[in-house]
Amino acid sequence: MKTYYLSFILMFFTIILCGQENIYKLDITKGENRSIDSWLKAGGENSDGLRLGVNSLFWTKDGKPWLPIMGEFHFVRYPQKYWEDELLKMKAAGISIVSVYVFWVNHEVTPGNYNWKGNNDLRQFLKLCKKHELFVWLRPGPYINAEAKNGGFPDWINKKGKRSNAPWYLAASKKYYIEVAKQTKGFYFKDGGPIIGFQVDNELAHDTKKTHLTSLLNMAKELGMITPFYSATNNSKHFYEKGDIIPMQGAYPYRGWMEPEPTIDFLYSTDEWGAMKNIGGLPYDGTKFPRGMCELGVGCWQSYNNRFVVPSYDSEGHAQNALGRGINLMGYFMFQGGTQKEGYQGNNHPLNYDFQAPIGEYGQIRDSYKKIKVIHNFITDFGSELATMQPARVIQPIKDPTDVKTLRYVGRFKDEKGFLFLTTTQGWVDMKPQENVQIELKLKGEKLLFPEAPITIKENTSPIFPINLDINGAQLKYATAQLLAKVEGNNGVPNYFFFKLPGVNPEFAFNDNTFKKLTSTAETINKNGRTYIKPVPGMGQTIEIIDNNGKKAIIVVLTREQAEQSWRLHYKGKERLFLSNANLLIDKGHLELFSESNKMNLLTFPAIDNKLNSVRSKNNGVFSEHVFETPETNLDIKINKKSTNNWVFNTPKKLPKHVRNIFAYVDYIGSKAGILENGKNYSDDFFNGTIWDIGLRRFMNNGRSEITIKISEWDDKVKGIPKNKAPKNDTERKGLIREIKFKPEYTISLGK
Repeated sequence: MKTYYLSFILMFFTIILCGQENIYKLDITKGENRSIDSWLKAGGENSDGLRLGVNSLFWTKDGKPWLPIMGEFHFVRYPQKYWEDELLKMKAAGISIVSVYVFWVNHEVTPGNYNWKGNNDLRQFLKLCKKHELFVWLRPGPYINAEAKNGGFPDWINKKGKRSNAPWYLAASKKYYIEVAKQTKGFYFKDGGPIIGFQVDNELAHDTKKTHLTSLLNMAKELGMITPFYSATNNSKHFYEKGDIIPMQGAYPYRGWMEPEPTIDFLYSTDEWGAMKNIGGLPYDGTKFPRGMCELGVGCWQSYNNRFVVPSYDSEGHAQNALGRGINLMGYFMFQGGTQKEGYQGNNHPLNYDFQAPIGEYGQIRDSYKKIKVIHNFITDFGSELATMQPARVIQPIKDPTDVKTLRYVGRFKDEKGFLFLTTTQGWVDMKPQENVQIELKLKGEKLLFPEAPITIKENTSPIFPINLDINGAQLKYATAQLLAKVEGNNGVPNYFFFKLPGVNPEFAFNDNTFKKLTSTAETINKNGRTYIKPVPGMGQTIEIIDNNGKKAIIVVLTREQAEQSWRLHYKGKERLFLSNANLLIDKGHLELFSESNKMNLLTFPAIDNKLNSVRSKNNGVFSEHVFETPETNLDIKINKKSTNNWVFNTPKKLPKHVRNIFAYVDYIGSKAGILENGKNYSDDFFNGTIWDIGLRRFMNNGRSEITIKISEWDDKVKGIPKNKAPKNDTERKGLIREIKFKPEYTISLGK
C-alpha cells in the first residue's frame, strides 16, 4: 500500500513539473522599441492626390500604416493572352503590388534592336496592372539573375567589366535604360500610373567600393524613371546611410542552389543574426529601415541533381515566420510561375519556371495559394494595425533548425495589444507536436497566462493568436482561434471571422468590464472577471457582444477548411467575405467561379441583394449560400502510345462551352519529362515524384495542336526522390508514362 501511494505521489508531482516545463514566457515590455523616423528620401504623390510614404518601421498610404503584399510575375515567361487572367488571380489572393523583372536578354535581340512585342510587351502589361489597380515594383536590372541566360545579360554584355562602373558597361546600361524608360513612360506613380518602386540591379555583393548602385540609381532618375521607392536586395553593397535606397530581404523555405539542409528561416530570427547566417552580415543599420522582402519564397526552382517538393504547410509556415519576425512588406518570389523561352534559360536550368509557386506554370491554383491567402485575408483587414506592432522575442531564441523539442514563438505588440505567432514547421525536418503549451505574457500592468488551460500545437501548423484584441470596443483578452477577417454586414455591424486550428478547441476570453451584454448559444463560463466562450466551429454558433457604449459586434468561427476556401474581395460596392469550393476572380463587378467540378457553391457575407441565378439558395449562419451547376463535359482526347516513354495526343480545336481550360495530368517516372508542341520543344519537368499537370488551352490558339510527351531514362545523379517514388525495375529506369488523365476546368460567370 505504501508503494502504491508513493507511486501516486511521484506521478502527481511529475505531471505538475511537466506542466511547469511547458509554461513558456514572453516579456512584452522588453520587445523592440524602434523609433519611427521619417528620414528616408522616399515617398510621393500621384495626380489623384494619393500619397505613399515610408519611415523606419513601415510603409504608409495616405498617411496611414500600410502592410502591402507583393508578388513576382515575369510577363515574358507567360503568354500575353492570359496575363490579365493571372493578374486577377494574384489580386484575388490579396496581392496589391506586382513586382516584375525586365529581362534585357529577352528584349535586345541583337545590339541596338529591341523587341517589345507579344510576350515582351511591357507597356501592355503595365496597362493591365493599371486597369486592375495593381501597383508595380519595376526590377529592370541591368543584372537580374532569375535563372536566366547570362543572368539576364545579352551575350555581348556578358564579359569582363560587367556590373561595374567601367565606362563601356555604364554606356551600354544607359542605352538599355533609355529603352526601358521609353516603354514605361507615363506609367509612373507621379503620372497616375502603377509603378511605385524600382529595384536597382540584383544581389550586387561584390562592389566593395559601394559606388555602382549609386551610378545606376542616378542614371534611372536622369532618364525620368522616378518612383516613390527605390530598393536593392539587402546583400548588395551600398552606402545605405544616404537614405536613397531601401534594402529588401530574401528567404526561401527550400533552396534549389544547395544540398538539402534545414534553414534558419523558420526560427523568427533577428535581421542581424539571420543576415549573418545567410549573407555574411547585415550591411546597414537595421533599425533605420522598415523590414521588407522582395524574395519571400513559397517554393523554389529545382536543379537537375537536387529534386524536392515544398509542402504547402512549409510554404505557409515560412510566410507566417516572416510576418511574425516583423516583415512589413511581404514580397513573394515567385507568385506566378512561367515558362522560359528555349535558349534564354540559365545553364543547367529547365524551360519550366514553375517554381512551385502559388500559381503554377499553367495558371494552376496551388494548395500553397489557399494557405497563404488565409494570412493575406488577415493582413487585408488588420495589416494597418500589425504594421505598427514590433517584435517581442524570447530571451534565449532557438538557433538550431533541427530542434523539434522547443516551442518556436514570437509576438508582435503595441500598447499591450498584439498577436502571438507560433510554428511547428521547418523545411527538411520531421517536426513534432508541442504538447501542453501555455505562454506567460508579461505586460506592463499584468501577467497574462495564455491560454487558461494547456493546448497542443500540432506538427506542421503555424497559428496566430490575438491578445487584447479590440472587438468594436469590447476587449478580447485572447482566443485560441486564428483571426481571418473583419467585414461589415449590410446593417453596418462588424463581423469578426476566426477559424479553428488543428487539434485546438476554440476558446474566447473576454474582459467583463468592457462589455454590457454577450449572447451566444455556445458553452459559456464566467469566472474571475472574465467570460469564456467555447463555440463549435462552422455556421451554427456565433458570439454577439455589445460594448459599454452600445456598439455591437458579431464573432463567427469557421473551420480550417472553410478558411482556406475564403476570399476577401470587393464586390458590388462592398467589402465581402466569400467561401467557395471553387476559385474566384473579380473583374470590375464581374464574378467568375472556376473549378474541376461542375458543381460549385458560393457563400457570401454580407448577402448580395440581386439574384445570382443559382440552382438553389439558402441562409447558412450569417452567410447566404448559393449552389451552381454547369453541364458536365466529356473529353474525347485519344492518345497514341508510340512507346512506353513517348505518347502523343491532339488538343481539341477549341474549348467546350463552360470550360476555361483543360488539364493533362501526366503520371510518369524518369529523370525528366518534355513537352513538344507540333514537334517543337515547349517546356519540361524535372521529376520529383509528383504528377505533372499541364494546362492545354495555350496550345489551342490556332486550332488543334499535336502534343508529345517524352520521358528521359533514369539518371542516378538525380537526388532527393523518395525511395517509394524511385524506379523499381528496368522498365521504369528507361522512362515510363503510366497514365495521362484529362480534366476540364469549368467556369461559371455571374453577371455584372
